Amino acid sequence: MKKLTVVLAVVLWIPAMAGQGKDLRAQVAAWVTANQQVIINELVELLAIPNVAADTANIRRNAEHLRAMLARRGFTSELLETAGNPLGRSASDDKSPIVAICAALDALKAAGSPPASNIRVILDGEEEASSPNLVPAIDKYRDKLRADLMIIFDGPIHSSGRPTVAYGARGIVTLDLTVFGPRVGVHSGNYGNWVPNPAQRLAALLTSMKGDDGRVLVPGFYDGVTALAADERMMLDAVPDDGARMLQTFGISSPESAFPKLQDAVQFPTLNVRGLSSAHVGAGARTIIPDRATAAIDIRLVKETASADLLAKVRAHVIAQGFHLVNDDPDDQTRAKYPKIARIAVSETATAAFRTSPLDPQARTIAVALERAFGTPPVRIRTLGGTVPIAPFIEALGLPAVLVPIVNFDNNQHEENENLRLGHFFQGIEIIAAVLMS
Repeated sequence: MKKLTVVLAVVLWIPAMAGQGKDLRAQVAAWVTANQQVIINELVELLAIPNVAADTANIRRNAEHLRAMLARRGFTSELLETAGNPLGRSASDDKSPIVAICAALDALKAAGSPPASNIRVILDGEEEASSPNLVPAIDKYRDKLRADLMIIFDGPIHSSGRPTVAYGARGIVTLDLTVFGPRVGVHSGNYGNWVPNPAQRLAALLTSMKGDDGRVLVPGFYDGVTALAADERMMLDAVPDDGARMLQTFGISSPESAFPKLQDAVQFPTLNVRGLSSAHVGAGARTIIPDRATAAIDIRLVKETASADLLAKVRAHVIAQGFHLVNDDPDDQTRAKYPKIARIAVSETATAAFRTSPLDPQARTIAVALERAFGTPPVRIRTLGGTVPIAPFIEALGLPAVLVPIVNFDNNQHEENENLRLGHFFQGIEIIAAVLMS
């Protein structure tokens, strides 16, 4: 049997097995319908355990609870200790896929159809904190991690609700861009029109970095991103995105004009202002010229772009706009010498993008299995827009990897009131069962 690894909810390894399509799916669906309350109870029990990466005690509680869940399904389970949390997040991201995997195994057992592969499951307790200890653990546990294919049960299913296979995901690097003004905030009446305002200078700087059409203006930012091959173009065009529905859901009238199609947009790196800060607003607002203004920025990477290269280009662009860059708050000598001063503080870790060829034989078995079970081809996505901090892990093990998401696309991932639609959850069990039998 081939081996399959399951990460973040799962990394799996699978061989093809014919004749297990719609009939087996019907058996799984019937079992799920009969056992919905039991499945929900197991999910609620898991959700009741807090899971913030910094809360190591409760992460360990999650890990022990998950180990017991897997042991009940016949897995030999152990905690792989690392320098941080051991090798458990929330309703849709990512506890429900874990419960769905367990339910799929239960349903297959009830149907007398054990999985077609040897399965290894990896649950990373630091995935929402960029998985700093996942890759260093490889050398220590390499023999436990060998496989033919990695399947990652993370991210949202396509908005159409159809089973989805994604062959990659973008990476990310974050930075804070600060523009400095006077040493302390000064009265806007006494000194307005005379003391430069750092918030306005930051606004102008950000405008120079990204056009109104949404295209990044930093020179060379898109270097290396090549035109799609014909088969890739066909795959993107076949994705049934409902742009009008998504615009209505998100409450906007139109997308960025440079990237009117979502699937085209996610093939490129992004430069996104994720937060702005300068002095005070609302009831605390004061009539001052602020001492500084900061933009928190994330850059989403694609397979063809490296974080160090894009950061260097952003830095060069800021300098080209006349700013002197500092590493700390400027001292008096620096303030006297340079009229425009800024700081770029880069986060310690960056996550690279990954992408597996849709033509990879191992990856193709997943799409074939889903088509056989559901009677129609799954939505195939070249690159997910979000980030899964798994690229170094994939590269270190030399595995092809795909994502098979199951949760609703509008799940408020990483936001307040993250949610899970039970219809998607129950269908997700059928999806995972089909994958386990591929």
